[in-house]
Amino acid sequence: METEKQVESYLKQKVEETGGLCYKFMSPGRVAVPDRICVFPSGLLAFVECKGNKGKLTPKQKREVHRLQDLGHYAFLVNSKYHVDILILWATEVMSDESTDV
Repeated sequence: METEKQVESYLKQKVEETGGLCYKFMSPGRVAVPDRICVFPSGLLAFVECKGNKGKLTPKQKREVHRLQDLGHYAFLVNSKYHVDILILWATEVMSDESTDV
């Protein structure tokens, strides 16, 4: 069983291994914002909500994720180290695709 803290720490480690940054995101006066802003090389940015094993978004968190997505941003839930690995694989593929655009 992975705790939220373990998943969030793993996310930070894996993002930094790509050469990116993983900021803790807090927004005073606004509840339910994602836990992290992941800034990857090449300008790729993703908002990430971390949960413990099999954790789910609250209704308010779902609303915030959908708001970000509706504005054209990437926003995700990760609730395991496996999901973090999938996110990193996705980001690596997107960065690779963007570097080949002319």
